[in-house]
Amino acid sequence: MYTHFILTGMEIKTETGELIILALTTQSKLMTKIKKFAQDGICILRRLLRDHIAKLDVVITPSHRDLRIPKSRLGECPWPPAQRELKMLSAYKTPSDKLRCIIRACSVIVNLLSSSSEKVVAADDFVPVLVFVLIKVSCKL
Repeated sequence: MYTHFILTGMEIKTETGELIILALTTQSKLMTKIKKFAQDGICILRRLLRDHIAKLDVVITPSHRDLRIPKSRLGECPWPPAQRELKMLSAYKTPSDKLRCIIRACSVIVNLLSSSSEKVVAADDFVPVLVFVLIKVSCKL
């Protein structure tokens, strides 16, 4: 099956698989250029975010009043497999690869929460654990 698409005024015929490879390569190249262009602003924002998260890391616990993670869900605390998965985030360059990493970490959290209790994992169980794991991982990056 061939796909037609227009790129800067030129029509290109390609197979669907080649089109996907071309799109991923283009995405990677574009992200590299954007990153170089916006490096200063990104560094300032990262520093501000890192400082804020470092302050949160000092006070946040699974029983913190803003998280309220149920005791029945603390069996795997601090959820090291999810933390390991999220530590790999900086190794990925494209948004789609980073998103896949985040989805894998979320899946790990859901599986760990499922194994720690007989109840179905709801958003009220999942989101506080995700926030806790993100804070703990962000301070170590």
